[in-house]
Amino acid sequence: MSTEVASSSGIVFPLEVWGYMFRCVSGPQDLAHLARACASLREDAETALYRDVVIHSEARVLRFCETVAQCPRRASNVKTLAIRLDHPSSSDPCEGVTSISQALVKALRALAHLQHLTLKIDSRETVSACLQQDILNVHWPELRRFSTNLPVHRNVLRYLEANAQVEALTLVGKHPELEWSTPPSDPLLQLPKLRELVCENPLLPHLAPSRHLSDLTMPQYLLHSLPTIAQLFGKTLVTLRLGRQKMMLGRPGPGWTFNDVAVHFPKLRILHINDHQKSTSPLIGRGFNPDPDATFLPSGTFTPLTVIWTAEWSTPDRDNAEYIRDTITPEASRLLQQWTPYLRRLVFWFRDSRDATYTSFVLGNAGSLVVGH
Repeated sequence: MSTEVASSSGIVFPLEVWGYMFRCVSGPQDLAHLARACASLREDAETALYRDVVIHSEARVLRFCETVAQCPRRASNVKTLAIRLDHPSSSDPCEGVTSISQALVKALRALAHLQHLTLKIDSRETVSACLQQDILNVHWPELRRFSTNLPVHRNVLRYLEANAQVEALTLVGKHPELEWSTPPSDPLLQLPKLRELVCENPLLPHLAPSRHLSDLTMPQYLLHSLPTIAQLFGKTLVTLRLGRQKMMLGRPGPGWTFNDVAVHFPKLRILHINDHQKSTSPLIGRGFNPDPDATFLPSGTFTPLTVIWTAEWSTPDRDNAEYIRDTITPEASRLLQQWTPYLRRLVFWFRDSRDATYTSFVLGNAGSLVVGH
């Protein structure tokens, strides 16, 4: 038997009918038209309209900020907010930067029930103004996901400390020259519920070891960062994605073999490597030791590993099959033979290929290479 639900205006329909009505509304603009055209359904339409907000222009950011700052009812409906701004569009850049940062201060503090926040700002001037205005000086008890390209700055770290209940965090700074260079304070940043993290090396010194992090992505990382990653997250990581490696001054230390990986990352199931340089192996230049004579020496129980090797560089599609046959297949066979039974599978694919098929390599029962697509 259907449950009848009344709108805020007293209009009564079965719950299924209300759900069907709002599913038929194709987008935010239609919901806005409905809110303006029908006073009886205004609050119900605005509840759906303001639940998930995505803004890409400076003018719309200012309009949204003014709306939620002046109307607590609309502000309370916002659960997901994504703001992505390119360079200031104002004829007076300084005035535009000031207006945006001041508007964000008022708006963000009005969103009492925010659960997901994405804040991506390209303009260095706007980023600097937002940090000076301390736009993130707010606590959202319901916040679960936060993604930003703001730099690792003391105000951002203080915000994370105040919202330590986040479960997913992306912090990849757009302007590293604005990052906070002061040594990490004591105690280190505790994020006890964090399970997914996307970051780069500047954030690592500020973090305390995690008890629950299972998914780590580093779009850029310093060579031989594996010991630091292992110290912070090694006991819990299930998936590790490594992007473009950055060179550092000084002589690098010895690379890790898969024996080291098995010991320091006992739960790791997926190692995803993004190759930007047309390498002949996913291990070369990534903090690993591609020693052809090394073999797997199990020390207790271990979790079988899958290596995903993604080619970020482009190649004509007609050359893909030849490259896989002449380069990838022999290397996959060598790695699997060398590191069995720890290395269970190697998967290779071209990200930019129109024919984005995966090539999977495993060892058969007789030790022969089995290739799948």
